[in-house]
Amino acid sequence: MDKQSFIFLLTIFFLTIINNIYSLYEEEETIYYINFDLSDPDYKYENDSQKIENFITKESSIKIPNIKLKKEGFYFNGWTTDFIYGYAPGDLYIMKKINTTLFPIFEDKNDTTYFRFEYRVEYNGEVTDVSKELRPTTQRAKHLIPIALESFRNENASSKGWTDGINEFYSSDKLVMPRKNVTLYAIFHNFHKISYSHGDVDGILGKPDAPLVYREGASVDLAESTRLSRKGYKIVGWHCEYDGKDYPIFYPYILPDADVIMTAIWEPIEYIINLQTLVTTNPNIKIKAKTKDKIIAPNLDEKREGYIFIGWFIFGNLYKPGDEIIVEGQIPGRGISGKAIWIAN
Repeated sequence: MDKQSFIFLLTIFFLTIINNIYSLYEEEETIYYINFDLSDPDYKYENDSQKIENFITKESSIKIPNIKLKKEGFYFNGWTTDFIYGYAPGDLYIMKKINTTLFPIFEDKNDTTYFRFEYRVEYNGEVTDVSKELRPTTQRAKHLIPIALESFRNENASSKGWTDGINEFYSSDKLVMPRKNVTLYAIFHNFHKISYSHGDVDGILGKPDAPLVYREGASVDLAESTRLSRKGYKIVGWHCEYDGKDYPIFYPYILPDADVIMTAIWEPIEYIINLQTLVTTNPNIKIKAKTKDKIIAPNLDEKREGYIFIGWFIFGNLYKPGDEIIVEGQIPGRGISGKAIWIAN
């Protein structure tokens, strides 16, 4: 094979690899197809200079076109994909599937049948009267109803959102009024405690803080590594007694409908143990070890005139050369050092 042919084949090889990488990247991106159903010939634009077009996007949300339609004898209220949730012009729509068809919502001006729409706040059988702040109304089918912002609270729980028993609605949602009465019930979430525990370990410093109280379903960033303290150890994560799983520090944990205990996952601290010889001609000895590690007390080869080396004083004890020393953990921020013991000859 001549040089020119070799370069050509090498170029083709690299181009193929690059193309395959690009294809893999493209396959990872989700493409969304948005279709606006304008099939009814009676639909007109309120402003003839404007036009709604179908489109393709890689974005996970879109802004509903701020364009209004009209139809003789009807009010145009917005768009829907299922005639349960509605979207007014200018609203943000979060993509729920790859292919989406948005249907226009038209409310019949001549419809004389009205249906009752109301909110109900009830917790453990106890009903709260909200008729003043959330007055019941009557609406025609296809009317678009913005969901109330209000939430409610008692000693045991707080509410977030509403439900008709099947669907859930939140303050950013709008409901398409069906051809029936609708009652939305407040969705209550119980308050629960999340506690942090040292676990059954030694060397505990201080006491745990009081448990923290959150609403069930809340996202709680788990505590930092300094939440609890223990001699010779650092926290590297939390073990959840509720689900049996381990979580890293600061993990956004979703609180279940239960009290939760997070037990510290401890890791021994590594020290540079400084053994001071107290002799200028004999450098200090440095040993790297972790809490509860076993090290051997070293001997000193260098002599000190007029003295005999008998061992090391560390952790409140005297260790002779060759003795086994168990590394004791220290209060956070403190190092470990020992001193040579010399006696006069």
